[in-house]
Amino acid sequence: MRFISLLLAFSLIACPVLAGEKAPAPIKIGEFLSYTNLANYAEPWKKGWTLALEEINAQGGVLGRPIEIVSRDDMGQPDQAVRVMQEFAADKDIVGVMGGVFSHVALAASEIARREQTPLIIAYGATDKLLTANDPPYVFRVSPGTTVIARILAREAAGLHIKRWAFVMPQYEMGESMERAFRAELTRLQPDVQIVTTQWAPLKKIQAGAVLGAVDRTQPDAVFVGLLGSDLTAFVREGGRRHSFDNRKIVTPFGGFRQELGEMRNQVPDGWITFGYEADIMQTPEHRAFVAHYRARFQKDPDEASMYGYIALKAYAQALTKAGRVDRAAVRTALSGLSLETPVGLTHIRADNQILMGKWLGITAHDPQGHGNMRDVRYISEEQLEKEPAP
Repeated sequence: MRFISLLLAFSLIACPVLAGEKAPAPIKIGEFLSYTNLANYAEPWKKGWTLALEEINAQGGVLGRPIEIVSRDDMGQPDQAVRVMQEFAADKDIVGVMGGVFSHVALAASEIARREQTPLIIAYGATDKLLTANDPPYVFRVSPGTTVIARILAREAAGLHIKRWAFVMPQYEMGESMERAFRAELTRLQPDVQIVTTQWAPLKKIQAGAVLGAVDRTQPDAVFVGLLGSDLTAFVREGGRRHSFDNRKIVTPFGGFRQELGEMRNQVPDGWITFGYEADIMQTPEHRAFVAHYRARFQKDPDEASMYGYIALKAYAQALTKAGRVDRAAVRTALSGLSLETPVGLTHIRADNQILMGKWLGITAHDPQGHGNMRDVRYISEEQLEKEPAP
């Protein structure tokens, strides 16, 4: 009996938590996205970082402490994003923040991040303004910016050897920066190109009939469409009714994403050149493991937003490990130039704080059941973009 009592006493000394000591305090990361205004992108993003969070904490956390996410909804509004970032910056237990999907919303949040010296990893905001005036570098980004997106799509467009182009763009920061970048790259690759009209649509307020009427009157041979969400769906439906896409090539950044294909349903057009993501295209060990784990956890395939959420949180975990302490300035320093293990392989953070990521490019199509999907999908890394000759 005495032996058992001594053994119990020893076990209490050896296990401080059992002896009544507190568990290590969590390391907090702030997170925000447009959950009520762009839920079909926000929810996969959340599943991505949730998967990363569970993996990190199952392996003992970081620096002997678990990670905890403090999540907020920016509602797709810049002023709300500012309030959220101010809340996070004021909470000294939060070592970094991740989120932001609309470019103008991400820009508003980034100003607070710089002013309050709080690391911020942007999820989706594409405008390259996010990474300018970034000294010291507190703002980072997962998704490629408008310059890279435009370069990939402009190469495909120039390869069509079509002279007359129309543009249809959303009238906010991302659309404006995308229009400038695509126009510049296309005219560089094809100096004789003619932009016969540019139609601007207020975000989530497109008058699809009026826009398509204006496009049709100029008789372009191809259209660059920068719309997304409900604006893209309305444009596709009205264009199908008018036969506006017959015998015209369409290039768009967003038409192949699962969110957009789901919105368009059986009206997904065939043959549009676009970005998307197909889980089984990339067969590297890292990517297969990510897809298998995601499917087992959520009973569905990941998409690009899932990948960005996963990578953003993993980047913080790796930066904290490199920094060796929980400190915003140390984490910011560790993020700069960080090498990252990701589902697309080993990558790194460039000197301008862009995480080096590529895009999945393909063609819209239909499966045998009539559901919209992508064909001929291929991953184009930024390294490939630099190496491949222009058409």
